Amino acid sequence: MRAGYARARLMTVLFAAVIGTSAWSQGITKQGQPDTVPLALRDGLIHLTVPGPVQAGAVVTATLGNGMQQPLSYVLHCEVRILRTTGELVSTPFYGGLACDQVLELGPGQITTFDFPAPQEAGTYVVLFPYGPRAAAKLEVGTPSAGALDLAFYPSQVEFPSIAHAVDFDDPAQTTWELANVGAADHAFQSGDRIELFTPGGTTPVAELDLSSLSVASGQVLQVALPVPGLAPGPYSVGATYADPGAGAVVTVGSGIQPRVEPHADLHVDRHVLSPGGVVDMSVVATGFPFESQSTDPLYLVLVGMDPGQTPFGDAIVPLAASDPLVAASIGGLGGLLTNHTGTISLFGGAAEGITLAHSASFAGTTLRVAALAINEDAVAASQPENIAVEI
Repeated sequence: MRAGYARARLMTVLFAAVIGTSAWSQGITKQGQPDTVPLALRDGLIHLTVPGPVQAGAVVTATLGNGMQQPLSYVLHCEVRILRTTGELVSTPFYGGLACDQVLELGPGQITTFDFPAPQEAGTYVVLFPYGPRAAAKLEVGTPSAGALDLAFYPSQVEFPSIAHAVDFDDPAQTTWELANVGAADHAFQSGDRIELFTPGGTTPVAELDLSSLSVASGQVLQVALPVPGLAPGPYSVGATYADPGAGAVVTVGSGIQPRVEPHADLHVDRHVLSPGGVVDMSVVATGFPFESQSTDPLYLVLVGMDPGQTPFGDAIVPLAASDPLVAASIGGLGGLLTNHTGTISLFGGAAEGITLAHSASFAGTTLRVAALAINEDAVAASQPENIAVEI
């Protein structure tokens, strides 16, 4: 992920000032001058299309079309979201061709275009235009990923990395999750398709949402509220199980959640499957720490465990078992398997990046559980749990 989310947000104003003359914007439809497309596009949907396959790092020109019967207004914040088809956020690149921090007006049957750089790693991705009505498209970079999914499951707040996995347990409709269909066909969920919640490391669901009555059109995004009413606020693992047309099989994908409180720590992993010779790249975002005259930057610590359980720590709940010997070993870096796993984050909000967990035959065939802590003399925050399946 791009370094310094907070710093990047501050740069949006500067970016807006130069975008009109940037090489990125040459030949691109400018904001306020959308092209008109045939009435056939007016099918009641928002359309996002990207070419493909493209080379790694290449400039991609995407097209956004309004198939609605009414005009759309988007408040633009300079970035698109690129995810793996399994739902992990990969990058948030700046786009060119549209002005930042302004309103885009797109009338019925109109289109506009914008540019963004493709990921540097080959594979299949989901491109998400996350402003206003959502739209999604499949992007293939180099060789497509084997078994790439058509249906991606991820938190709606993915565009806000500091609270991406935070959930309002009192009003879950305010912190929804999404299922984006980047397949070529509309999709109707079947009997047995569901979203389940588990306590950290648990195997028996404590809540379930039936998906069988829902459907999502090609290129569209379905928002769902997690089934948290009645649950005690705390860390949980979320798993969506459904028959995916792209994979040709029933799959389970998901991530973790934590209550939306301050201070807050959010852990980002770039994949949930660790292959031999590979690494999981991670980052930690910490926000909302109180500021006092003597306050210091929070210390962050990424921990790895295997046993189920959670541990109260100050006002936070760490989604790992304190009795797990692997947790204690991870403090020292697991013999070099865990790198850059401790340091400091700016008191005023920031990200710690470049944290990696490498594959080891010692853990092959197991599921590792990862979480992060952020702490200073005033407060403590714990992230959501993330489960990493270690391949043999």
